[in-house]
Amino acid sequence: MTTAIPSPAEVPTIETARLVLRRWSMDDVDEVARICAMKVIAETTSTIPHPYTREHAETFLRARTAGGNEGTADRTYAFAAEWRGEKGLAGTVGLRVEDAHGMAELGYWVAPERWNRGVATEMSGAAVRFGFEVLGLRRIHAGYYKRNAASGRVLAKLGFVEEGCRRGHVVRFGRVEDLVVTGLMREEWDAGRVC
Repeated sequence: MTTAIPSPAEVPTIETARLVLRRWSMDDVDEVARICAMKVIAETTSTIPHPYTREHAETFLRARTAGGNEGTADRTYAFAAEWRGEKGLAGTVGLRVEDAHGMAELGYWVAPERWNRGVATEMSGAAVRFGFEVLGLRRIHAGYYKRNAASGRVLAKLGFVEEGCRRGHVVRFGRVEDLVVTGLMREEWDAGRVC
């Protein structure tokens, strides 16, 4: 018997040791606007603008609550992460699935007040497990700016293997950024079960 794969609009709630990963809600707009307005968040991502406004947060949440690109070649499963028993967002993690290739790109950010507490590793580990066990992916990949060593450590803890570096790949806020590319194959995850 096979289990039906949920649509991005049906993102399940996932509980980890310390976090609750859940669907986004338009009620999250103030927290998203607050966190993403911090340049330290925007400068380590490829898509968050700076300055970041409430309107940006509303657009982000409408996309996340409207089905995650359902019916397109790419589907996005995005989770809001909360610390158990505490109000406010700890961060977000998502998988942008490419069905034709059986793979997804992992992306995340963590609220600065939650840095250095293992949030990125814990929520990303849950997303990886969801990707392989529920979505049936064969590969998950992630990239990070070379100067963001903390993100590299998160991915290494989860078993991601460095596959190369795209030198001078983007210009972000006037800075040329090298993009380190990593990947994790299903069979590697099956063998190691790091997360």
